Amino acid sequence: MRSAKEIAKMSDEERRRLRLRRVSGKYRKKPRPDFSRQQLVSYLRRKGFRSCRELDKGRRGQEPSSYDYRKEFGSWKNALEAVYGSRPPAFESATSDDPEFYGKLVVQLDLWRKADWESARQKMPEVVPSINQVRRKFGRYSNLVEYARRLSLASALNRYLVLSRRLGRVPSLKDCQRDGVSIEAAVEHFGSKKAMDEFIANGGLVNADKGRGN
Repeated sequence: MRSAKEIAKMSDEERRRLRLRRVSGKYRKKPRPDFSRQQLVSYLRRKGFRSCRELDKGRRGQEPSSYDYRKEFGSWKNALEAVYGSRPPAFESATSDDPEFYGKLVVQLDLWRKADWESARQKMPEVVPSINQVRRKFGRYSNLVEYARRLSLASALNRYLVLSRRLGRVPSLKDCQRDGVSIEAAVEHFGSKKAMDEFIANGGLVNADKGRGN
């Protein structure tokens, strides 16, 4: 039996002469990926879905479904709280005047480019403020991005500290992945997880702005 790759390599004339027949036998469905908690958290933050219906309608191919979230978190509500907290900023109003709201939108909806913000604004005008409001709050969009990065770093370190106190030891990467604590930004900031742990152990302030200037 010729493979699809072999058929593709044929000339048009050779391919036209083929008489392909359906191969008999039981159809084997491609197994679904087994997503980790961190993968599910990252995906939902990036896509910004706010309901099961929205997720299942907007997902593509082998991307996570609402079933994957229920299986991992027990319920859709638990999944939302794990990703966004008890009250996700994406559920607030686009008229919010709180700068932190803008920063959290960047982090949780993955809006690190101005074009991403404008696209999200078109899709969710009731949630995402206009770019003019962003300019009024931060001037340049790059200012908002840097603010969001620092906000994300501080949040990651705080969640890491909470997990550390709960475990009674320094959390491993596996601990962080299991509890949905993303420390990638913090590790990148300090250069390594070891350097981050040393900073915390030496009483360093949980402040992403330290040593970074204005």
